[in-house]
Amino acid sequence: GNAQGGGDQPAPLLFHRQIKGDQTGFIFKLGQLYIKRFFFLLNTSKTFFYFLAPSRALFCTHDRFTQFFKLIFLLGTGLTILISVRYAEDERINHGEYYALLLFATVGMMFMAAGSDMMTIFMGLELLSVSVYVLAGYTRDRLVSNEASLKYFLLGAFASGFLLYGMAFIYGITGQTRL
Repeated sequence: GNAQGGGDQPAPLLFHRQIKGDQTGFIFKLGQLYIKRFFFLLNTSKTFFYFLAPSRALFCTHDRFTQFFKLIFLLGTGLTILISVRYAEDERINHGEYYALLLFATVGMMFMAAGSDMMTIFMGLELLSVSVYVLAGYTRDRLVSNEASLKYFLLGAFASGFLLYGMAFIYGITGQTRL
């Protein structure tokens, strides 16, 4: 048959196999490693980012406000992963891309929280948005999921256009994108 080799089943988005029940322990361990690594970087990030670009600090701030929201985003993502493991198995959507998209969305949220420049905030917003567009349409065999993804994409595209239009006005008046 089929060029994708899957018969009637939809092809996985990125990986060629689904995550089995015995592999969820591996995902949990990987998540623990991710969180430990984040807390290490949280303590050393100020020095690291200033070393890379001392004049602009990569357009990010590193204060307690930013750290608080990064922690909230990570805890929320961790809880989402823990809650959705069983659901993803039951719905047979337990592909690795699901967890990668959640982590990309989290990184986008963290960029938005740390952004001190309009372009950094916009890049974080787009990283978050694209990940959530794909998550909205993740169950490709359901028509409702496809419709939701398309509608959300169109709404997000118009909203991003208006946001960029406003940012262009601010840049035109002030001559800078720094907040």
